[in-house]
Amino acid sequence: MSGWIKVLDNAVIEKGIHFSYSKVPFESNIPGGLVDGRKIFLHAFCPSDASRFSVNFQVTSDAASDIAFHLNPRFDEGDVVMNSRTSDEWGGEERTGKLPFRQMSQFLICITTLQQGYEVEINDEYMAVFDHRIPYDKVTSIRIEGDINIIGLHILNNELRNQNKIPIAGGVDVNQCYTIFGRCNSDFSGFYLNLQCGNSDEDDIALHFNPRAGANEVVRNSYISGSWGDEEKDGDFPFSPGEEFTICIEALVQGFKVRVRGSEFTMYNHRLPMQRICNLVLGGDAKLGDVRIENPCCTELPAFERIELIEPPTPAKLDMKDFKPGCTLNVIGKVHEDPLRFKINLQSGPDEENDIMLHINPRWDQGEPKIVLNSREGGDWADEEMWSEAFPFQADCGFEISIICENDGYRIIINGFEQIFKHRIDCCKVSHAFINGCVDLRCVRVC
Repeated sequence: MSGWIKVLDNAVIEKGIHFSYSKVPFESNIPGGLVDGRKIFLHAFCPSDASRFSVNFQVTSDAASDIAFHLNPRFDEGDVVMNSRTSDEWGGEERTGKLPFRQMSQFLICITTLQQGYEVEINDEYMAVFDHRIPYDKVTSIRIEGDINIIGLHILNNELRNQNKIPIAGGVDVNQCYTIFGRCNSDFSGFYLNLQCGNSDEDDIALHFNPRAGANEVVRNSYISGSWGDEEKDGDFPFSPGEEFTICIEALVQGFKVRVRGSEFTMYNHRLPMQRICNLVLGGDAKLGDVRIENPCCTELPAFERIELIEPPTPAKLDMKDFKPGCTLNVIGKVHEDPLRFKINLQSGPDEENDIMLHINPRWDQGEPKIVLNSREGGDWADEEMWSEAFPFQADCGFEISIICENDGYRIIINGFEQIFKHRIDCCKVSHAFINGCVDLRCVRVC
C-alpha cells in the first residue's frame, strides 16, 4: 500500500468536517478557524484536459476576499505556484519547480498550519513551506476551484465539540447525506439539530430535530416566517445521557430521511426549499464529535488501488469485483455499547444465500465472548473454527480488521491479533463483502 493511502485512511477517521465528492467551485467556512498544527487534506484527481486548479485560504467567503495562501498547481506549466492576495493585489509568486502528480491520477494534498507558514505535502512527501504574509488566525474559509474533481476534503478538528454551527455552502442538494456524530451530556434533558436558512436564531428552519428526554420523544418541525408548524413526534427514543449517537440525514426529493444509530427513524416531508439551507446547528445538551457531508459521486474515478465505502449503514455490501490473492479488505468501525454479535462475510454474490468463503462472527451472547470462523457452500455450513488468540474487541470501542487474501488462506488481523483461515472454497469466487450486526462502520475498503 502506498504510504499516502495510509495517511488518507487515518485522516478519514479523524474527528473533523469531512466532505465527499463536493462540486467545484467549492467553498466552506473552517469551523474554529486555523490554529497551529491544524491539518487539511484534499483527496482529488484532475481530468485528462486539466490546465490548473487552486486551493485558497481566504479571510472571508467572498470570491474577491484577501487570500492568505494560494496553492496553484499548473499542468500547463509543469509547476506549483504559491502566492497571497491583499486588497486585490497579488504578491510575489513562489514556485516549487516541479509538479508531483499528473492528470487522471488520484493524489493527496496535506496543508498544515504552522507558526512559520503553511507546510505542503503531496502524496505524503514534503513539497514546500509558504511563509505567512497574512496572520493565519484571520483565515475563515477555504475555496477550491479550477480543473479538479474532489473525492474528499477533510478538515481535521479535535475541538469540534466546542462548535455548534457547521456551514453548508450552496444549499442542500438531492441525494446529499449529512452524518452527525455526537454525545449527549451526562445531564442530558434534550438537544436540537437544525437545518437552518440563515445565521440568526430568527431565521427559517427547514428541519428541527429535537430529542426531549423528559417526554421521551423526538419532535420534528419547521420554523417559517416567525412561526412553528405542526409537530411530528411518532417513533421511539434512541438517546440516553452520556451516550454517543449518530444521526444521518439524507436529502430526498420528497423530504429528509433520518436514520439514528444506523436504523431508519423517520421521513420528514419538505416544508421549505432545501436549497435555502446554509447552516447545520446543534444546540442543547449535546456536543459534536464529527460531521460528514457526502454528495453522490457524479463522475467515474480513474483507476485506483482500492474500492471503498465511507460511513455505510448496516447491513453494508461492498462489490469487490476481483478479490484474489494479494488483495486486502479493511474494515474500521466501532462495536455497539451492548453488543450481541456481528458478522463479516466474503461471499460469491450480493445476496445472503450466496456461498460464503469466509465468515467472521464475533459473539457476545453465548457466555464468554468468542469469534467463530466458518464457510458455507450450497446452503450448508462447514465445521466451525474458533479464534485462538485473545478476544480483540471491546464493547463501545473502535476496531480495525484487515483480511488479506493469500494463496493458502485468509490472514485475519484484528486490532493487532492475527490468525489464518485456510481456503475451503476457491477464493477467486469472492465478489462481495457483507457486514451486519452490532457495529457502526466508519470505513470499508479493498486495497
